[in-house]
Order: sequence, then C-alpha cells, then structure tokens
Amino acid sequence: MNSLMEQRIEALNETPVSLPVFSTEKRVYTVPEMMDILGISQSTAYLLIGRKEFHTVRIGRHIRISKVSFDAWLDGQGKEESTHGDTAAPAQGENIHAGV
Repeated sequence: MNSLMEQRIEALNETPVSLPVFSTEKRVYTVPEMMDILGISQSTAYLLIGRKEFHTVRIGRHIRISKVSFDAWLDGQGKEESTHGDTAAPAQGENIHAGV
C-alpha cells in the first residue's frame, strides 16, 4: 500500500500545475479618471454616464466605466456628430438623469 501511495504522490508532484494568470492592465476607469481623460467636469461626466454612452457598473455607491466600451466610444466620436464639454444637450426626449 505504501508503494502505491508513494507512486501517486510522485505522479502528482510531477504533474505541472498551471496557476491562473491575471492581467495587470486596467479593465475599468473611475469617474475621476474619465474626467481627466476627457477634460470635463463632474456634472458632464455624470451626464455621459446617464446617457449610457458606454458600459458602466455600479458597485455599491461607486461607478466603474468599462475601458473597452469607453475607448470604443471615444474612438468613434470623430466619426459622428459629437458633443463637447458642459454645453452638451440631451437628444430630444432623452432623460439625462437616467441611471444616475
């Protein structure tokens, strides 16, 4: 019996173990980071978040913005009419306070 157990232990010890690899690259932005990137005020940042221009997640009272969807939205701003700064107005019938 000891021999069988020792063989199993030896086999387990020889089996390579692969640990999960976690990326150190950011996957989300905070609201202040988004404000810095765009050079906008806090109220404008929350207007954009409320418009659901990109994917956001609420964690308790904190909002996190998906880097992938935010970057895609930002890259697409030159291709269509864009809104800039604090003068941005909601589209007709759009609720600017949705989700805020």
